[in-house]
Amino acid sequence: MVHAGGAIVPASVSPNRDRDQLGISLWRAKYKSEAEAAYGIPGKRYYLAVLRMSDLRNNGVSVLPDVEHGGPGHAVIPDLNAQNRRSVQAAQLERLLAESLTLKVTGPFITPSHAGK
Repeated sequence: MVHAGGAIVPASVSPNRDRDQLGISLWRAKYKSEAEAAYGIPGKRYYLAVLRMSDLRNNGVSVLPDVEHGGPGHAVIPDLNAQNRRSVQAAQLERLLAESLTLKVTGPFITPSHAGK
C-alpha cells in the first residue's frame, strides 16, 4: 500500500503469517538488485522500502543476518514476525519503519506468473 508521493502505510511492512516466521526480510543492495529483492509469489506486485542500517540501529531496531534462509546479504528484523504481527509492539515498529525510517519506496515489481520458487 503506497500513497501518492511514495509514502507507505504501516500495514505495508506487516509480517506475513506464513512466510515471516523469523522476521520480515531485508536485503543489502550490494548483494541483490531491487528486482531480485522483490521476487515473490508469481503474479503478485511488490514494492521495496529502502532503509538505512544506521537508522535502524540508531532507533533500536534489531537486525540479524539470515544467510541460511536467503543467502548473502539477507537479514531479518526478528521483532517483527509472524507470531507477534498483531501485537502493540509490532504495530509501533511498523509505524516507525513506514513513517520515519523509509528513505524511499521503489516498485511495483511483479514476479512473472511462470516463475518457479
